[in-house]
Amino acid sequence: ELPVEVSEDLVEQEPEIEESIEEESAVAEDPVAEDPVAEDPVAEDPAADDPVAEDPAYDDPANDDDPANDDDPANDDVDALFDRLRADREQRTAHAAAVLAAADADLVEPEPEPEPEPEPEPEPATLEAVPALVDDSPVEVGEETSSERFQNLEQALAERRASLAELEKSVGRKLKRTLAEEQNELLDLVRRGEAAAGTSLDSLVGADEDHGLRYIDAVAPQLQTAAAAGAGSVGGQAPSIDRDAARHVVADEWLSSMRLLIERVLADGDDPDDVIEHLRSLYREVKGQRMSSVASSLVVSAYNVGVHAGLAAERTVRWELAPDSDCGQDCTDNLVGGPITAGTAFPSGHLHPPAAAGCRCLLVAEDDLRSKKIS
Repeated sequence: ELPVEVSEDLVEQEPEIEESIEEESAVAEDPVAEDPVAEDPVAEDPAADDPVAEDPAYDDPANDDDPANDDDPANDDVDALFDRLRADREQRTAHAAAVLAAADADLVEPEPEPEPEPEPEPEPATLEAVPALVDDSPVEVGEETSSERFQNLEQALAERRASLAELEKSVGRKLKRTLAEEQNELLDLVRRGEAAAGTSLDSLVGADEDHGLRYIDAVAPQLQTAAAAGAGSVGGQAPSIDRDAARHVVADEWLSSMRLLIERVLADGDDPDDVIEHLRSLYREVKGQRMSSVASSLVVSAYNVGVHAGLAAERTVRWELAPDSDCGQDCTDNLVGGPITAGTAFPSGHLHPPAAAGCRCLLVAEDDLRSKKIS
């Protein structure tokens, strides 16, 4: 029985609850009506001044479950409003698409820049472009090519090496023996006190010319053999060896500088034992490092003397560089000077190699370079 009585009371009080909801809604919408109990003239009649309460389209939560609200004209107005918004949005979207399409239609693609034309390739240089290097002389039948000429030069150098190999060894041994004899004589003078500071070097080892000829006379037979080999390479007769020319080779290669070193050792040494030790070191270095080179220069020079003497006056000769040659500008000038008549001086003023110390150049007959055949 208690729940039934409560329900009836709630039914009887329903109008009062609706009026309370309307009053609370009016107070919530009016920010001024903070206290509904206060004596506010505006809050005395909320239904008269609240536009929401008078608006028939106001959506009252208390009426959401009322089926009669489905036919409310206010709902129709809301649906119409949303329809208008959707229609307006679709219209703007269509308009924007039309504008973009028109812009794409009016867009003109830029023309691609023309590719630069390739520069014409330069024509390859020809000998006609350098007249100074062109040899207009007619080519003789049977004339050798540059490759054949080089091979013939290599053969001439090989023949010279074969002729002088044993002679170089023999000359080297004799030079070392002569050098050792000179060393012993000089050290004996130091021990006896006859080589003190201030003593003339000429009185100890001989004058410059005699000093050099001592070595040349020691190897004269071998040099004569080398000269004969050179003359025989061009079909000539062997000349007598020029002792003075050979002496200059020795002087240029080593003897002149060695005389200066001996003078310095004697001048700076006060103790004979120190002087002897320094002289031994000097001669030992020359013997081990210089004698082989001096021997080679002597026999090569004698060979070229023989080539020069064996050539007839009407033949032409060339100055050719050797791979093992230590040459300067004079040799290069003589090579570039081309063939000359035998007996005529080359641009450096020399009649035949060597032009300086270390020169191993070859004097070769021009017709021999053309006629030699590789076996």
